[in-house]
Amino acid sequence: MSAPANSTTPAAAPARGGILHSFRALRKRDFAIFWTGAFITNAGAWFQSLGVPYVLLMLTDSALWVGLAAAAQFVPVMLLGPLGGQIASAGRLKRTLIITQGLRSLAALALFACWATGVREPLVFLLLAAAAGCAQGISMPSWQAFVHNLSDRQDLASAVTLNTLQFNLSRSFGPAIGGLVLLAWGPSMAFLLAFVAVLCVVVALALVRQSGGAAAARAGAAGRPGVTRGFMEAARYSWGQPGILLALVLVVCVGVLGMPVFQHVIIFAEMVFGSGETGLTLLNLGLGLGTLLAAPVVAGFEHKLGRARLARWAVPLYGLAFMGFAVAPGTISAALALLVVGGAFLAAISVGNTSVQMLVEDGFRGRVLALNVMVYTGSVALGAYLQGWLSDLIGPRLTPLLAGGVLLVAGIVLACWRGKYSLSALEDRRPANVPDAAPENA
Repeated sequence: MSAPANSTTPAAAPARGGILHSFRALRKRDFAIFWTGAFITNAGAWFQSLGVPYVLLMLTDSALWVGLAAAAQFVPVMLLGPLGGQIASAGRLKRTLIITQGLRSLAALALFACWATGVREPLVFLLLAAAAGCAQGISMPSWQAFVHNLSDRQDLASAVTLNTLQFNLSRSFGPAIGGLVLLAWGPSMAFLLAFVAVLCVVVALALVRQSGGAAAARAGAAGRPGVTRGFMEAARYSWGQPGILLALVLVVCVGVLGMPVFQHVIIFAEMVFGSGETGLTLLNLGLGLGTLLAAPVVAGFEHKLGRARLARWAVPLYGLAFMGFAVAPGTISAALALLVVGGAFLAAISVGNTSVQMLVEDGFRGRVLALNVMVYTGSVALGAYLQGWLSDLIGPRLTPLLAGGVLLVAGIVLACWRGKYSLSALEDRRPANVPDAAPENA
């Protein structure tokens, strides 16, 4: 069972220990195995997430198709969020993850088979990317809830932070390695390695002894609401919690305005700089290295700096660096700007996701985590489509310049806002008018 959400806080954790203190959850065998497998899987899955839009750009020469590729992978995650949250609330998390991640790996294998056998129809690759997104959409709430079952009460803050960290490290580091794979061996190998990588978490889950709390979930099954009612309860609860609502706003800003940097990297390498796979590799390495350099700040000093302070600096810096990338004259200068983008991205999205997980009450955990997944993936899909469309309409440089400027303004507004919805609410763990919840055992 997971610990009560308001029982462990970064503020309550000892201020000693520095970086090692924040990595303490890795002392547990099951968590260490799952975390390692998860990192390999999520990093390797980005070989597919990079390969699909790259292939579509090759086949169509359209930035809009690049945006559609991102949307195809994230829209199913958003639409299936309520179902995923309901499944997470029902327990059997381990079995759910093994099945969904197995299906996700088969989608990568199908992409490899299609490209290797000469299939060049863009819609085929788009549909296979959507199939992988469906599997991921069902699994993500169970994934986040499973982390709570693998950590002790005193290690919960560390486990949540590390889980968020591995997701976002892999999000930047995976494309960097994927760019090297594309450069050296082409899309076929990228898709094949994605298949192998996703299987790693299936193996890790088989080695984990924790079952996922199925017995406890069965005990409370009679009181669980249906999918629609459960989602509405989670939405009402989140609306009444300033910290959770503010974290969701932060996630939307990153998803719509900042996250499309990953597709702009592909567009810039091919259409702006004309540097092909070499430029794509360098730009993704800039993102990955920036994320890696920021990881100790996010993981090691989050309990000292606080989530509010990290957000106050990360979001405006993200927007400013994104604008620097947009006006960079060449691949090297763009990669240097992406160093800052990668670090600011990790800090901003980690603050948003970690805040939601740490602030939510246990009675709403699975459903609110599903809502968070829906908000994030919906924002990413919307941002990918809009910025892909704008790139075709007003140009590939002006689009990220505009998005970065809006993100900069949004970050300044969030940093200066005072009152109930100031960034300090990200640290506030006092329950605020919590409505009655049906039992939930994620």
